[in-house]
Parts: sequence; C-alpha cells; structure tokens
Amino acid sequence: MSTTMLFAELLIVGLQAVVWMALLVGAFVGPQGFRWVACVFRNAGVPTTIGVMAIGYVAGVILDEFYESLIDPWAKHLRDGCRENGIPEMWAVQAHVFVKSTTGTSQLEYMRSRIWIVRSSIFNFFLIAVFSLVYLGIQVDSSEAWRTGAIIFTAIAGLLSVPISIFVYSRLVKSYWGRAKNLWKALH
Repeated sequence: MSTTMLFAELLIVGLQAVVWMALLVGAFVGPQGFRWVACVFRNAGVPTTIGVMAIGYVAGVILDEFYESLIDPWAKHLRDGCRENGIPEMWAVQAHVFVKSTTGTSQLEYMRSRIWIVRSSIFNFFLIAVFSLVYLGIQVDSSEAWRTGAIIFTAIAGLLSVPISIFVYSRLVKSYWGRAKNLWKALH
C-alpha cells in the first residue's frame, strides 16, 4: 500500500475525530470557542491548516488502532465465515496473494483502505452525533426555534449513519475475504 494512501486514510479518520472532539470541547467552551478557531484560521492560514492536519493524522493513527481493537472480534467472525475446506487460514490466503499477484494486491489494498475508513467512521459518526446532541443541549437556548429541529435532525442522522456504516463494513469485509479467496484459487 502506498504511503500516500495510508496517510490519506488516517487523515480522514483523524479529521472525523477532530469534529467530535471540537463538539465536545465546544459544548463546554461555547460558541465563542468556535469563533476563536475561525478567527485563527482566517489569520494564520497555511500554518494552522498544517497544524490541524497534523493533529488529525495523529488522532487517526491512535483511533484507527483503538477502533480496530474494538471491532476485531466481529471482523474475525466475518473473516472466518469466508473459510472453505481445503483453503488455508484467511491471513495465509491474503499473504499468498500479496506475494504472487501485483494486480490482486492492488485490488485487495483498495478494498482494505475502504474497510479501514468505514470501520473508523462507525465510531466517529456515533461520537459526532452524541457530541452534537450534547453541544445543542448545553449551548443552544431552549427558546431558540431551530433547536428542536437541529436535535431531531442530528438524532436521525446519527441513527442512520451508524447502522448504515455497520452494514457497509460487514459487506466490505465479506467482499474483501471473498475476493482474496477467489484470487488465491486463481493463483493455484
């Protein structure tokens, strides 16, 4: 897998995390904190963007590993469901494809990249929805006419994005290991 692709994956994961972290901090600091950040971005430009990307990348590295550890038992169950008699353990199948087929490796790396992004999105979307609701509950005056609509929208978006991400993750993992198995068979 290219370093650029890996960097992009971890940056996506980390920037999603920066959103929920900002909402969490904003719930206690208030809108003035967001105004301050907007002012910093307007005045600092490129250095601030590089700083946010660095924070996003580090958050992506840490959280991707953490999220993987949380979802690994389910991923193992999905992976084991792709096994067939007469075929080695799925990690051995993947390793064989990586050694024997450049084209197969590229296909699997692309699929794996999508899996990693969706896996982390399951957790990040959940946390974005939760901390958005926390922010709205703490920082927006209950007399604001738009507050109820924002809360309903956020709840619905969270209730849709998380299960859809779980569904997509399951399909991607099954497709990945099914593709690895088919490539392994073609190479034998």
